[in-house]
Amino acid sequence: MSSLKYWIWLATRQGASPVRTLRVLEQFGSPERAYFADPGEYGLLADIPDKLRAALADKSLAEAERILGECERLGLRVLTLQDAEYPERLRQIPDPPAVLYLRGRTFAFDEEAAIAVVGAREPTPYGVKMAGKLGLELARQGALLVSGIAQGLDAAAIRGALKGGGPVVSVLGGGVDVVYPRENRFLYEDVAAAGALISEYPPGTGIQAGHFPVRNRILLLGVLVGLAVPGVVFLMILFMDTRVHSRKDLKGAVSIPFLGEVPQDKEAAKAGVAVGEEDGMLAESFRILRTNMTFMVKKDKPMQVVTFTSFNEGAGKTFISRNLAMSLVLTRKRVVLVDLDIRKGPLSRHFHKHPVGVTNYLADDSIRLDDIIHTDGKFDNLDIISSGTVAPNPAELLMDERLDAMVEELRQRYDYIIVDNVPVGIVADATITNRISDLTIFVVRAGRLDRRLLPDMEELYRDNKLRNMAIILNGVGPHRRGYGYGYGYGYGYGYGYGKHGRRK
Repeated sequence: MSSLKYWIWLATRQGASPVRTLRVLEQFGSPERAYFADPGEYGLLADIPDKLRAALADKSLAEAERILGECERLGLRVLTLQDAEYPERLRQIPDPPAVLYLRGRTFAFDEEAAIAVVGAREPTPYGVKMAGKLGLELARQGALLVSGIAQGLDAAAIRGALKGGGPVVSVLGGGVDVVYPRENRFLYEDVAAAGALISEYPPGTGIQAGHFPVRNRILLLGVLVGLAVPGVVFLMILFMDTRVHSRKDLKGAVSIPFLGEVPQDKEAAKAGVAVGEEDGMLAESFRILRTNMTFMVKKDKPMQVVTFTSFNEGAGKTFISRNLAMSLVLTRKRVVLVDLDIRKGPLSRHFHKHPVGVTNYLADDSIRLDDIIHTDGKFDNLDIISSGTVAPNPAELLMDERLDAMVEELRQRYDYIIVDNVPVGIVADATITNRISDLTIFVVRAGRLDRRLLPDMEELYRDNKLRNMAIILNGVGPHRRGYGYGYGYGYGYGYGYGKHGRRK
């Protein structure tokens, strides 16, 4: 704190504009050296008014120490030009503030995708609505919203961002402890709790009209250097993008229980394995999933048969079902993986498809259950039942009571039966076979599912078309992928888009 008082002393000198403060720093190297300089040395400063030279000659630190005391009392951070946390983009403008006062969280400002929002104080109702939507969408995309906290569009954008659970920074034209306008006092507290209030003016500084143009250089230049054009593009993409990217996109849109998130890992996805002897973020996500599943158990009904489905190809249901099975095996449970996607057999391909499987068992009474059960070879207590030979009548096979008998026998042998099913809605298989399920996990791939399909998903849940339904969000991470409607497997059966693949 000892050096801070010299920074505050310099920044609060009468006539010490940001540009003149920089000139003093360039001449003396630091505020402390400027403080201890001989008054005669101030005459060497070019283009400095006499009132500033006189103010520099005043060596009283009482005001600086008072301000530091207020900062400590209010719990404020003080950032100076020499601090590593000081925003680099702000440091590069012609007149950066020597001192910043901060209430709330400290952000890695230079690493954030920051968008400044400023607007009219007396907007139309439509303007308020759109500003709120802008703030909400920015928050959902993980952007840092920067604004004043004035009445009107500024406040509307901030409220939208806070509703979206995003970070917010408000740059103020007075001290961070001075609320203006008064009706925004609760908004001040919300911003301080979820983000940060920032000002170059010491605490207690009242609002003056001349402060706002000075403040705006921080808000607009310091935050958006290098982002002005990309920011426009970003906003265009933002409003055109209707995909689900995070849990926030699901919140409020569906009431389906949320089981967990699986982070994106291209290497693991390529290998098909995330769970093994080594610990890691992916393995931990499956442990969380495994734990959360226990809360889905209904009274007096064991949860043995867990079925995976989705709306579209590439959601990752096969990857998740396989790794959940391995995670359960590590807890010494006996697990069997069943490939009920009998049209494509994606799970079977991962385990080097066995010629005899589900379709053969359902079509031929002479084939016993033991004939289609294969061991994994890498994991004890893990068995696999492949999809079998591609059949011309998959739906009819899956309606056969022999499937129910097969599952009942598996219940006697295993602790868990993990079923990789087809995507729902395009073909009837998923709903036909769902009668065997105790828990249906709907896999949503981040960046692939259109939010316009969420009402269809909610309908499945509310109408109980999928037993004990829950959601997993897969592929959560910074990289986004394109989205295509529909199943997209290309079976060649002429299914078309179907109900859930149709553009809305």
